[in-house]
Amino acid sequence: MTIPTSTSGEVVMSDVQPTPSLSTTTTTTATSQPASASVVDYSEGVPIQTASTDHRLTFPRDFKKPAGVTIIAFKDFKERGIRLEPGPDDVEVDVLGVPTIPMTKEHSSDYCKTNTKRKRKKSEMLARKRLATNGNLPWWDQWEEREETRIAKAVNSGDGRIQKFISAALDFKNGRAWPNGIGQQTDPGYIWTKLEVFLGIIGGKSGAKKLVRQPKVFNAPGEADMSEDDDDDDNPPEDEMFVGKEKKTINFITDPETATKIFLSSYARAKGIIWSRINLEQMPRLIKFFLQFLIRSRVFPQSETGFQLASQVTDQALIELPVAYQLSADLPDNLGKAFRACWGMKAEGYKTVELDEEFLASFKQKPKEPEADKAEPEDDREDARLLVATDSGWGTVDPTSGWGKQSNEWSTPVEEEEEQNPWMVEDDLKLQLPAGISSTHTTGIVERSMRKITNLIPVPANLPPATSNAADGSPPDAGEVETELERKYPKVVLSPWLDWDGGEMPVYSFPTILGTSNGPVVDPPYSAKSADELKVAAGDVKKFDPANDDITILVEPAVFAELSKIKGGGIAATWVQILRKPKEVSSDGAPAAKKKKKSKKASNLWYLDDMGGVFPSFWSVPAA
Repeated sequence: MTIPTSTSGEVVMSDVQPTPSLSTTTTTTATSQPASASVVDYSEGVPIQTASTDHRLTFPRDFKKPAGVTIIAFKDFKERGIRLEPGPDDVEVDVLGVPTIPMTKEHSSDYCKTNTKRKRKKSEMLARKRLATNGNLPWWDQWEEREETRIAKAVNSGDGRIQKFISAALDFKNGRAWPNGIGQQTDPGYIWTKLEVFLGIIGGKSGAKKLVRQPKVFNAPGEADMSEDDDDDDNPPEDEMFVGKEKKTINFITDPETATKIFLSSYARAKGIIWSRINLEQMPRLIKFFLQFLIRSRVFPQSETGFQLASQVTDQALIELPVAYQLSADLPDNLGKAFRACWGMKAEGYKTVELDEEFLASFKQKPKEPEADKAEPEDDREDARLLVATDSGWGTVDPTSGWGKQSNEWSTPVEEEEEQNPWMVEDDLKLQLPAGISSTHTTGIVERSMRKITNLIPVPANLPPATSNAADGSPPDAGEVETELERKYPKVVLSPWLDWDGGEMPVYSFPTILGTSNGPVVDPPYSAKSADELKVAAGDVKKFDPANDDITILVEPAVFAELSKIKGGGIAATWVQILRKPKEVSSDGAPAAKKKKKSKKASNLWYLDDMGGVFPSFWSVPAA
């Protein structure tokens, strides 16, 4: 090894350690002088020159310690391992809290030695049972253990963006342990196939040229080796097949955030992916794995910011999609049902249609002459008797049967005297409402529309104490009734959301005022207006504008907590205004005597009467 020396004969090496002195047989000559040592004070970063007959090796020459850096001498270094329990949701770190780096090469002896991401709460175990994992780790946890080491294979630098993207998608799918036996439309492989079509990776069943996948490339269990998909709607005409697929891919590469929002919302709804509860968790997880794979492989460095934003959308979807699914089933809540029990259902349902005589006459037919009865085969008569007499079989239901050995209580026949009175249920619901609300309030405007959650107002802590007029026998005050409602129930502010669907649900595309409505409303068509256009002239009555006015609904605290998770999302429903009744007028035509206490200003309160659906805050539709 060649050791560089300075002009003065000083030798420079990396560590300041004593070394054996030169052999006593070494003689000094004009070209060989005893070397002095250059000692570096590492604490200050200033070289200190000392003269010594012993060799001392230092490197680098004139080293200066960076500011804020502490250098530990090798003799003082102590080996530390990984922290065994950093936390159930934390990354793996060492004892000092520094995140560990996974090795690029996998070995058969590699396994996770910490409790990171392995401490599961009871609720998570219940979620596994719901997701049909039989208590085992879900597929996303199994993937996570080795995901950091997976990257896309290198491609030719001359390949275009589309070819690079398709190659990366093949590498993502190849060699991955895809679960089997979950169900055809609840299988992650099914969702991945839909995503491939959406991103233009593969085509469908049309007669156009398809992308053929080789078995040696695709090796996912349970997956067909063909590229056929049952999604004909995603395929352009045959002569534009390549152009259509290319456009989908380019749209994703240039704006992955918007593409991810579309797939997780309107596209998933149109293709029926969201109708299974398990897909609401699998879908965002699968897409996030793919996005992180693209980021880690640096397939498109210029798009990494967009991939990161799209990954945040999947995190948001993992929270909002299950909540929206549950709220769609739970709403209206008991408070809304109580209002409905008090004033009746205001949403449109089945109606009795009166038909005129002329319309009925068109359906009258001349009576047919009696024909001789045809001989009925004996077999047919026997089948008919069986249909009438048989009370068992797979076409009938045993009312006492249920899921398990115990009888099904809700379907068990009860005696006549034990039958539940439906009026008792309504009376129990009405107990949630303030006493006398039916005498102080009625229903006003009834609107069917899609509205966006723009604000959530919890129950205020500074409301005045409740007062009662029962002692003096006076009728309840409308202001006190509203205050009692606001004291018990939080409020949600909803703003109009016009033309939100792109044709997804036409019945909710624009607001509709139903026939059960009562109150002044602007005439359709409804459209967004500026502040100047909304100004009301002096002396005119302010009319409700469904396209521009906000409404405030009352909900139960439990529902309020769930709605706070999807702020910015939409609710399609029928909304009913709670309106004060007009003041009573005495027999002589004069208004009733006013109370000494001034009543509060009327609140703009509504309630949800009938549910249409709950939609996430990232809802997006493809551009027209």
